[in-house]
Amino acid sequence: MITMPPVMCNGPIKASISFWPGDAQHSAYGMNAVYDHGHHGNALLSGFPILSVRNQDVSDHAFEQRGVLHCLIETPPADIHCYVVHFGLFASGRRRQAQALIEAVEHSAAHGEPVIIAGDFNDWGNHLSDVLRQRLGVQEVFDEQGGGKNLSALLRKLSGSTPTIKPARTFPAALPWLRLDRIYVRGFEVESAQVLHGPVWAKLSDHAPILATLQMK
Repeated sequence: MITMPPVMCNGPIKASISFWPGDAQHSAYGMNAVYDHGHHGNALLSGFPILSVRNQDVSDHAFEQRGVLHCLIETPPADIHCYVVHFGLFASGRRRQAQALIEAVEHSAAHGEPVIIAGDFNDWGNHLSDVLRQRLGVQEVFDEQGGGKNLSALLRKLSGSTPTIKPARTFPAALPWLRLDRIYVRGFEVESAQVLHGPVWAKLSDHAPILATLQMK
């Protein structure tokens, strides 16, 4: 197994952000919306070379420009397919966007290749996770933490009940309550996962970032 070097997925970002990685790192940007004073889209920063980039428009209507940025990252043991997503605010649109994501992964990583899917799913009701797990064989990085360590978790264990799996709260960053952001992986062991809290992170985005440490199987 290998330990992954940093891969940062951002969705969405504004193009006016001035900090980008230096020569030792690699980046990709998929533009989703253009307006009078700029544009925004999804981005990926990687410590490994990026072999290819494809940005797929998955907008459900004219008022919400959404995309899936697919990057193929070269690593010594295997290439990794990374998908950075930003889904819409309406449940029906998110279902169609999830289907487009599933089809993209099934087409581009059809033989069980390592996969990382990350971004803003706007899925506060957690209605998309099951279909992504079933169709793509992924797990969310907080899945194994779903049982918790409190009294309720102990009672569920004693009774043989299955723990409720819930993603982390990430929005708003200043006081996270809604579960909007996800990291799904395939072909990796999740060593740790946490949401980064505090005023510094809240100044950078209205979504709190998720930090996960992965090992490739």
